[in-house]
Amino acid sequence: MEGVLLLAAFALTGTSTWIRAVFAACVGATVLCGLCEIAASRVDGRWGEAALAVGAALSAASVAVFILARQPYAGITCFALFATKAALLWRRDR
Repeated sequence: MEGVLLLAAFALTGTSTWIRAVFAACVGATVLCGLCEIAASRVDGRWGEAALAVGAALSAASVAVFILARQPYAGITCFALFATKAALLWRRDR
């Protein structure tokens, strides 16, 4: 074997710098909102519901951004996480 080809998990081929910044902002905002959802789950009332609504909106926006940017693996991963979250919320509210 002459060499080993390494594939970085964050290698985005064919994208400009501003698109990478949008990707990082979407993922970062979703992670921060998820942390806020965890913290707000201990509190009853408006804060938990607001964090949940914002988290769902950010997840949907991340799916849209990655699909519109033609990044299929990131789009499918975000969609799978979004669908799982929706299913768990639907099951919780039943």
